[in-house]
Amino acid sequence: MNRFKLSTLAGGILSACIATTGFAAEMEEVVVTGSFIKGSPEDAALPVDVLSRSDLEDVGNPTIIEMIRNLGVTSGNLGETNQFDARGGQGNEGVSTVNLRGLGSSRTLVLINGKRQVSTEALGVDISAVPSIAIGRVEILKDGAAALYGSDAIAGVVNFITREKFEGLELRGSFQDIQDSDGESSLSAIYGRQMGNVHFALSAEYDERSELNIKDRDWAFLPFAENTKGGISSIGNPGTVFPTAGTTVIAGGTPSYPPQSLLGPDRVLAANHPGLVDYKAQNPGFFSDIDLTAAGIGVVPAAAQGAIVWSRMLGVSGRNGQPESAERTTETKRISGGFEGTFSDDIDYNISVSWSERDRTLGGSDMFIERMAFALDGLGGPNCDQAANIATPGQNGCEYYNPLSNALERSAINGAVNPQYNAAVANSDELINWLTASTGSNALNELLVFDAVFTGESAYELDGGNVGWALGIQSRTEDYSFTVKDVANRAINPCPFNDPVSITLGHVTTLDCGAGGAGQLAFLAATEQEFTSRTIYGAFVEFALPVTDTLDVQLAARYEDYGNANGGDTFDPKIAISWQPTDELTFRGSASTTFRGAPASFLSGTG
Repeated sequence: MNRFKLSTLAGGILSACIATTGFAAEMEEVVVTGSFIKGSPEDAALPVDVLSRSDLEDVGNPTIIEMIRNLGVTSGNLGETNQFDARGGQGNEGVSTVNLRGLGSSRTLVLINGKRQVSTEALGVDISAVPSIAIGRVEILKDGAAALYGSDAIAGVVNFITREKFEGLELRGSFQDIQDSDGESSLSAIYGRQMGNVHFALSAEYDERSELNIKDRDWAFLPFAENTKGGISSIGNPGTVFPTAGTTVIAGGTPSYPPQSLLGPDRVLAANHPGLVDYKAQNPGFFSDIDLTAAGIGVVPAAAQGAIVWSRMLGVSGRNGQPESAERTTETKRISGGFEGTFSDDIDYNISVSWSERDRTLGGSDMFIERMAFALDGLGGPNCDQAANIATPGQNGCEYYNPLSNALERSAINGAVNPQYNAAVANSDELINWLTASTGSNALNELLVFDAVFTGESAYELDGGNVGWALGIQSRTEDYSFTVKDVANRAINPCPFNDPVSITLGHVTTLDCGAGGAGQLAFLAATEQEFTSRTIYGAFVEFALPVTDTLDVQLAARYEDYGNANGGDTFDPKIAISWQPTDELTFRGSASTTFRGAPASFLSGTG
C-alpha cells in the first residue's frame, strides 16, 4: 500500500490486496492477536480488545488517527500537521502512530493482518498509509508480548486486520466545517470482487486538513503585558538586542533553542551599522554611556557601542514576507503473501513472506553562518566580492543585513504597521535568498520478514480439554539509510567558516574545525549519513493449557539473535493465567520479560 502526501495538509492513499479463498468451510471469527493458538476474547488468557467494523460504523467511520485516539489505552499518539504541537513533534507532520499506555509509539508493536510492518527508529510504525475504509477490525493486546512477537511489543500489540471477502462498491465521504479555515474533508472508496478462487479488493482514501492560522483565534494572541511568556521568543525575528563594547557583551540572558553561535564575534553589529545607527536614533533611551573602567575598558559612549542580536533570520514573518513552507513526503509500500493449510496429522501451517518500505523526505530552510557574518559587516549579497570590499562595506554590490525591528514593515501576526520601519535599512529579497540555505534529508527503512508457524493440539488432555501448541521461526532483514543534502553533510561541509576573509574580519581564528565540526548552518548542526543492514533470527514456542473449564494458562518463550555486532541475543519467557469463577467475573494476570532491539540507525554509532 502506498500513501502520497500531496502537500503538508493533504494526502492520498492507495491500497490493494489479493488473496485466495480456499475450499475450507466458513469458520467463526476468532481473535488472532496475542496467541498463535486459535481462541476467542472470552476464553483467552490475554487482555485483548476487539474493535469491529460495526463498532467503527457506530462512531461515524472515523479516520485512522481518530480511531486510535478514541481507544482508552492509548495516549500521546502522533497525528498532527502542526510541527510545534507537543504531540506532533518537529519533522513528524502527517505521521500517525499508536502509543499504548503512553510508553512511546516505538514500544507498541503494530501488525497488519498479523504481519510486521516496517517501523522507524523513534516512532515505530507509521499507520498513516492505512485506508480506514479497508479496516475490518482492530485487535489490541494490552500486554507485553515479546515471548511471541519479539522486539517492540513492550506496551502491547495492535493488529489492523483488513476487510475479508468484501464484494461490491462502497463509497464514503465526510466534511467538517471549522471557523476561519476551509474545514476538513475525507473521501474513501473500496471495491471488491471474487473471480473463481481469487478474491481481490482495491481501496483508496483521500484526506485533507486545511490550514488554520493561530492568528485567527483572538484568545491565542494577547497583548504582551497580559501574556508575557505566550509565544514570545528571545531569539525570534526581530530578536533580543544587547549593547557591546567591541565584542564584550554589556548585558546578557539565556535563550532556550538558539542558533549555534550567540555571542561570537561573527554576530556583532558594528557601531556604524546603518540599521543600528537608525535604531539608536529612534530609541535614544536604549543606548547610553556605560562606565566599564572596572573591567579595564573605560567609559563607552552610546555612539561607540555596537550590538549583538539574538535572532533567527526566518522568523514568524517568513522569507520576504511569505510564510516558509517545507516538504514532508512519505511513501509506504507493502507486499505480503503466503500459504496456509493442514498436514495429514492435523497440524496447521502458515508460511509467509512480507516486504515493506517507508521512504520519508523532509525539506526546510536554514541560514549560512559565514554568509550571515559577512552580511552583518556589510559584505553580504550574491553580487558582493568580500575580499575586494573589506574597506568599503555596503558598496559595490555588497549589502548589510539588518536583524533589527526597523527592517520590518508590519507585524506578520496582525498586520499592524511598524512606526519605526525604515525602508532605507530594510533587507532586500536578493540578500535574504542569498543568506538562506535549502536543507533536507531522506530516511529509507526497509523490512523483509519470513515466517513459518505450525499449530495443533496434543494428545495430552487436561480437565478443560486438550493442550494446544504452536511453534514458529522467523527471520527479519532490516535495511536503513539516512541521507542529507550536501550543505548539512558533516563529511562534506564540516566547517562554519571556509573563506580566509572570515579570519581577516576576526569572525574566526582558523578555518580548521576538525572532523566533528558543526557545519555551515546556523540553526541545526551538520550530521552524518548512515547506512546499516542486519538480519535477525527468532524462534518461539507456545502452549495453551486448559487446566479446568474455568482456568486457562498460556506458556510461551521466544529466542532472538541479533548477532554479536548488532546487539547480541535475548530469551524471553511468559506465563499468562485466566480464571473465570463466574460467568460475570474473570481474573487475568501475566508475568514476562520484554525488550526492544537496538534501532537500526544506532548501529552506525552516530545515534
